[in-house]
Amino acid sequence: MGVDISYALYDIEFDEDLYHHSAIGCPLVGYSGVITFNNNNTTNSCLCDFTKTNTPINNCHIECIKLTGDYYSEKWVNLEIGQSTTTTTTTSTLTTSTSSTKYTIGNNTQFRFFNDKSNLGFTIKLTPIKGSFIFSILNENMVGSELKKDFFGLNSLESEILLNICPGSGLLFQEGTYFLDISPITSESTFSVEINYQNIPISIEGDTYTTNCTDIDSNHKCIDLGKYFETDNPLFSFNVKDPGFYLITFFAEDATLFITDNSSITEPNEENSRWIIKNSGSYNKFNSLTIYFEGPTLLYLNMDCLNEYCQDYLGYSNSLSILKSQGLIRKNIGSMGLFEGSLALVQTSKIKIKNNQNFYCSKLSSCNPFSILFPTNDINPLWPVPASLQFIPGFNYQIMENNLNFKLKQKSYQFSLILSINYGKGIIEYLNLQDSLNVEIEFLSNLFNFNGDVINLKINDFKLNLIQDCNYKEFKLLQEIINNGLNNKETSSIEDINNWKYQLGLLQSTSDWIGCENSVLNYLKLESFETNVTSYQCPYLISDPLYQLDPCCNYHLLFTKACLKKTITSQSLKIQDYESNKIKDQCFSLDCTSIVLDQYITQKFSILSLEEDNGEQKVDKCKIPTLAIQNTYLNTYDALRKCRNQILEPPFCSQDNDCIDFNKGTRKCDLFTRKCIVNYDIADKNYIECVLNNIQLGTLFSLISTLDVNSTIINSIYDEFKFKDWVIEGSYPKHSTYEYHIDGSENSITEDLIDHSNEIIYKTQNLLGNWIFQKVDYLETVLDNSEKVNCDAYFQMLPSGYNNQRVYSEYYYLCRYDKQYTTSHSFCGYCTDINSTLCHIYNGSLSHVGSPDLSYGIDYPFSLSDVTINQTICNQGLSMCLLADGSYIPNTYKDDCENNIGTCSEPCGYECQGLVEKCLWVTFNVTDGNSVSYIMDQTLCESITGFQFIDDYYCLTNLTNQQDCHNAGYTWVDCPSKETDNCMGPTWNLTQPDSEEFLDHFRDLCKIKSIPCQTKQDCLNRGKCSDYQYFYDQIGKDDEYPYPNGLGKCISNHTVDTTSGKSCKLIDEYDSPLGCYPKFNIPSKELCQQRINTKWWKPSTNKNECLSQMGCKTIDFIYKDNVENLNPNNLPYNFRFNEMDEINCNNQQHQSGTKWTNKFQWVDAQWLPGVFVQSSWYENKTFTNRYQYKDVLNYETFYKYILKATDKQVSVLYSSEAFCQKENRENYLNSILCSCNFGDDDDGSDSGSNSTCFDSTNLIMAQSIVCNGEQSSISFFNGILNINNDSISHGCEMISISQISKTIYSKSTPQPLSNNFISYLKPDNFAILNSKDAIIGTLLNDGIILKSEFGFKQFSICMNFNKSTITNSKYPIFDFAIKLNNNNNNNNNNNNNNNNNNNNNNNNNNNNNNNNNNNNNFDKLIPLNSEANLKLINNINYYCSNINDIEEIKEIIIYPINRISNWQDKDKEVLDKKTTVLVYILGCFFILVGIYGLFQTLEFLVERFRSSKSLQLTHLLIVSVSTFIIIRGIYFFVLPSGALTDVPSSDYVLVILPTFIYLSSFSIIIALWYVIVFVVLKFNPSAGNVKKRLYTIVASINSVIYLFFIAIVLVFQYTPFEPNTDCVGLMFEEMKNSTPQQVVSIVYSVVQALLSLLIGIAFIYLGSSIVKLMNNLISNGLGTTTASYSSNQFKIKFLTIILSIAFILHSVFIILISVKAITSIIFTFIGLIITEILPAISILYAFDKRFASTSSIKKSTSSTTNSKSSNIHLNTVTTESATESSELNIKKK
Repeated sequence: MGVDISYALYDIEFDEDLYHHSAIGCPLVGYSGVITFNNNNTTNSCLCDFTKTNTPINNCHIECIKLTGDYYSEKWVNLEIGQSTTTTTTTSTLTTSTSSTKYTIGNNTQFRFFNDKSNLGFTIKLTPIKGSFIFSILNENMVGSELKKDFFGLNSLESEILLNICPGSGLLFQEGTYFLDISPITSESTFSVEINYQNIPISIEGDTYTTNCTDIDSNHKCIDLGKYFETDNPLFSFNVKDPGFYLITFFAEDATLFITDNSSITEPNEENSRWIIKNSGSYNKFNSLTIYFEGPTLLYLNMDCLNEYCQDYLGYSNSLSILKSQGLIRKNIGSMGLFEGSLALVQTSKIKIKNNQNFYCSKLSSCNPFSILFPTNDINPLWPVPASLQFIPGFNYQIMENNLNFKLKQKSYQFSLILSINYGKGIIEYLNLQDSLNVEIEFLSNLFNFNGDVINLKINDFKLNLIQDCNYKEFKLLQEIINNGLNNKETSSIEDINNWKYQLGLLQSTSDWIGCENSVLNYLKLESFETNVTSYQCPYLISDPLYQLDPCCNYHLLFTKACLKKTITSQSLKIQDYESNKIKDQCFSLDCTSIVLDQYITQKFSILSLEEDNGEQKVDKCKIPTLAIQNTYLNTYDALRKCRNQILEPPFCSQDNDCIDFNKGTRKCDLFTRKCIVNYDIADKNYIECVLNNIQLGTLFSLISTLDVNSTIINSIYDEFKFKDWVIEGSYPKHSTYEYHIDGSENSITEDLIDHSNEIIYKTQNLLGNWIFQKVDYLETVLDNSEKVNCDAYFQMLPSGYNNQRVYSEYYYLCRYDKQYTTSHSFCGYCTDINSTLCHIYNGSLSHVGSPDLSYGIDYPFSLSDVTINQTICNQGLSMCLLADGSYIPNTYKDDCENNIGTCSEPCGYECQGLVEKCLWVTFNVTDGNSVSYIMDQTLCESITGFQFIDDYYCLTNLTNQQDCHNAGYTWVDCPSKETDNCMGPTWNLTQPDSEEFLDHFRDLCKIKSIPCQTKQDCLNRGKCSDYQYFYDQIGKDDEYPYPNGLGKCISNHTVDTTSGKSCKLIDEYDSPLGCYPKFNIPSKELCQQRINTKWWKPSTNKNECLSQMGCKTIDFIYKDNVENLNPNNLPYNFRFNEMDEINCNNQQHQSGTKWTNKFQWVDAQWLPGVFVQSSWYENKTFTNRYQYKDVLNYETFYKYILKATDKQVSVLYSSEAFCQKENRENYLNSILCSCNFGDDDDGSDSGSNSTCFDSTNLIMAQSIVCNGEQSSISFFNGILNINNDSISHGCEMISISQISKTIYSKSTPQPLSNNFISYLKPDNFAILNSKDAIIGTLLNDGIILKSEFGFKQFSICMNFNKSTITNSKYPIFDFAIKLNNNNNNNNNNNNNNNNNNNNNNNNNNNNNNNNNNNNNFDKLIPLNSEANLKLINNINYYCSNINDIEEIKEIIIYPINRISNWQDKDKEVLDKKTTVLVYILGCFFILVGIYGLFQTLEFLVERFRSSKSLQLTHLLIVSVSTFIIIRGIYFFVLPSGALTDVPSSDYVLVILPTFIYLSSFSIIIALWYVIVFVVLKFNPSAGNVKKRLYTIVASINSVIYLFFIAIVLVFQYTPFEPNTDCVGLMFEEMKNSTPQQVVSIVYSVVQALLSLLIGIAFIYLGSSIVKLMNNLISNGLGTTTASYSSNQFKIKFLTIILSIAFILHSVFIILISVKAITSIIFTFIGLIITEILPAISILYAFDKRFASTSSIKKSTSSTTNSKSSNIHLNTVTTESATESSELNIKKK
């Protein structure tokens, strides 16, 4: 509904049942004052009984009335009046329903019953059971009056229907037949009817009806017990003498009766009364209240009336009566139905809040903010529909039906209190939650227990009970009902949409829903906080005195002041912490649930800035702006009004060619009226075409499903809405029209309306009710009064010479409807069209009328120049220069006629004419009560010599001097000396004109007369101001005291505060754009200017004066609880002017659509030149044939057709709002409840508690219909979509805008297994890529998904973002990026998110560094390639750009971005330039070293091929080192291209594998040196076969190394990080390494560093051992060739130093890279050269045979048993032995 309400619900439990008593009875004394002392129930047989037939004949030969219309019904239901127990004294009688009958009706049903008892009253009780209805009751003398039918109507939703109809009531009581019409409001209504006679007692318990009461003071009129009372005095008193039940009956329209039993309160009001009886609206004017008084009590009563006369619009005075109950209808509340109980509990209590402010519930429509509820187990404040929602535009609360199964709660009294409410203009706060516990409720002595004891308690001790029990099964059932309602609703009906929204609120107010909502709070620790927001909301409690002084609070002030934005402090709640343990124990996922909880609380308790685009205020992002709806309707009404004025109003003309555009040349220019003759066949179709071309294209498409307005469409609409009507296509075109008025008020009538879209400009108060839009049917005039039609035509054509003669009056007398004279004439003149137009009649030709009833006598001829014109003279062709008003100038020349003679469409001014310098004797008689009567007759006047009694009315003295006249006490009258705006005779400022209206005669002594323009130039400087309607042609339109034409108005401000808004005095004043002016006491200009707070308003005489009147124009609204509603007492979307100044008006514009504009419009006058013709003779001409019965357009049904299309367009907006509000509230709540173990079904199965609980969609932020050729703007959460004329190519279509997060494009890089020596450039977060996968920019904000039914061609988009957080240096251009999707599917974006996560998993499984690059559902975004322009819109900076050339694209994703300039051609870069250069240098180094190794390998292979030399282990070493170094070189050459980033295996092959080859290679040397040191040199006999031992060591070490390689690769590859998909799209989790991967990476780095360290240490130890041994051999002289041996020693020292240092540094290097302590490319460059290139070069150099020596050192050892010698070379170790080896040559001696 777009209304946010916070309720406090109260439940008071009693220990016994509650009973409701309704008192019944009749007063003894009626309005006539006659006392009835008998109960004569004899039957009067002389009556008309319509219960048996529609045409009864009574026994007394009195003619019965004829039933007409709906009252002449073929079917009706007869009711019988039951006989109640007669009790005429002492106690009251308890009456139960003995004759109640139950009915169910689906359409209007008539009931009748017959009352033949003249001295018995009767009681009618209607009890609603299901559905709602309108009930009206009329006696037979009232039937036929629709006005009285509505006047005596009652609405079953307002209050209890219990009528006591008694003799002497003066309203309804009458013997005879009563007609009851019951019209169901809902599709079906069920009710019961009970009618019982009621005896009239003589006395009750000692009260005497014949004793008059005594007034207690001068202000209070006392009320007699048992009497009807009518008065305009608002203050009363009543003395309760004896205990008992009393019935107070109040009949009034829009009036309130305040009652108190507090003797200190003598003028009770809404703040201090104890009881209130409120009559408001057009129904339920009969209201009563039953009160039990326990003892003598003095009551004070105050009646607040609609007007100062305390009368309704039919003139009935407000009336009331107080009587002692003569019977009671008692019923247990628990035995009542929901509706009956709700109505019965009204008026049973009131509450008092802090500051002692009282709230009442006097009838259902006024129970706001306090409502009394029918007690149910599931207390719900929204049923019946509360008063706070009954006036929401587009919501028909009366047709609401409750499908929920509310169960009665016995012995309970429940009520609700609105804590705060927000209709979209800001929060109206009544009290906070803590204060709601201190509310005091007072029972009002009209509820009882079983024993009849009255309940008059006061209760003020309430305890807070928060409903937290959640039945998830019931919750899901409610959701199912909601969703079914949404899916099944008819989007073509606004009522259906709003009704569904109400049902949504009703369901979400049940305890099942609220309990589940509140249970969510158990998982949170909330804290309150204050926040300042800028808002239009009312900052004060309603009890605060400042509330009345702020126009944001007090709507009466909005007539003069705007509601301005203000900064207010508001309380809200936020999450302090989560109940993590409880969430872990009870919910599926702590992370997911916490996210949704945070979003739920943010949505539920967030304080939103209420100012939205264009200043329009919204409660939330789903809310459709009120002005958007308002403007949609205004456009339709403006189109209808514009076309009515342009097409249907005949234009001025002087020749037939002037009418071609109007009637396509099918009709002539009517020279009598100078208007084009209408052809309704053409005009109606032109009107249709005009309307279709001017309404919004969305409305047009809703209407005809296309935008092509062609003749076929127009003709089909015309054929659909045409009907037969009597029309005139002639001088004064006429067809059936409507008039809008209040019955009996002449000045309220607005005539010639064609439909409900007409603008109404009237002076009668638009706050008066019961206006009638009534069709004026000319059928009777045409068929039954053809003579009058013809006579009226001749009357209009009488030549101007007749106008001031007696024959004019005599002729018109013959045209009266009761005269039947032949009025066909023969005459000389000129007729434009003999069959359709009026004619110019030549003076003198009417002497040939031939009617004996016209005796001209001395009045003919009219002037000496007139001659009798006969047929012969006429046919000679008399020259006539025809003028526009039916007059002519005879005997003129053609040139002179056409060039110098003419008339102006408007006068050239006015002058005051009348008595000239006359002195009058006027005398009055003033009687009691200031009643004034005029005293003058001929005898009195002529008793003074020289005085003359003129016109049988006024006495003319013989004084000719003004001063003498004044000195003598007479009245001087000189009309020409008066100003035209003050042109009237004397009025003497009399305040009480008598019934003879003598003032009218004296006012008319001076009259205004128009001055015709003489020349064309004078005419063209003139015109007509639209204020004309307030000053001219008013006689016959005003009430009984009309204003003279042209008289100015004495203006005062609107001073009356009504329940609906500001008003003039409803009876005494007229309304106007400038203010109020008096109806009756019409002041002169001088008197007005002497008054305080009044100003004189004169009619405009020129264009500047007309347009100088400026004011604040607003739609004619009424206010209900500060909510603007179209005034029901006016036609829709009409306007009025308030009293705001320009500044306030402009400030209010964004809230109410006010506009500072001209109050009146100016239309330039047109010069209508004379038309020269020659006369013709017309024989026996009649004009009755001007009427035609033909097909014409029914404008009213066409209007309804257009309005229905507008409703359909608006319903789409409401549908979007409803869906968005539903999703906003429901999705988060449902996810939490599903997750947190509420989803466990009763059968043990778990329907929830898994990742499906967090399924979500991208919520629709906006939805609208857009059309080709139409411009519109649609606002969403962070931008504006502008639709231009060519955006849509398929007529009209629905578009929707949803939010999409930018996090789905987030870039994240998991750490690879390899410790990359070179770091890639880190991609910007939310980066976008081009076709070459180069980063070209970043996303700046969340984006939108724009969907349409048929596709877009172009549009413009504006979005905002926080520019201060963006660095422009890297990506300097602001732009938009889009992704196009033309798939015709409705899959939601949740699926996209799911797929996205799945793809992320797959990508991660392949160790892809880019999370989303290969995602098929979210392809690369494409920049628009246009620089976005900065625009300031509503004080917000937006970046805007046009999106073109995308025809037929149905779905577009749009993001705001910043980018580089040449984004298409940018290549992918993974390294910066400095790094790239160094990487290529490293690659060259590695390749060069690799080539050196390959050369050695090739050299060995050639040598082995030539000499068949055996393969040695050192050869394997060279191959291994060469392989490692070449792979490294390839890696560094490929690395800058970025090709390796998309191939996961490249990391293993080019980075990790070479590392293991590197370690493996140098392990071979370690093995060789180990064998030399520990086996060969130590001559370890246990070593066995040295070669085998060496091979075993090498194989073992390499097996371990490569098995470790395989293990870590497998573990790393198949244990990837799996992102949490439990939250579906609600949580984005960056890609990272899994825990196993992190462990493997650490182990890999540690092992690699440890191995490097061990190898380095091994080189130190083994190399030093070998060098030491060689030193010993040299020093002992055992070396065979000292020089050669020294060379080998140097190489061993060289390798030892280089390799040990390199591997120790390599260990450090690996650690630093692993922990990313140093990320400099220089560090990597140097580190790789030292730790990998230098060791490789060292190995290759040392084992290069070209640098090896062939000498050896022989070592001799002697022993007692044997001696051995061995040779040590760098490449081989030789020992004398019995065997020979290619690897180890061992010789033993």
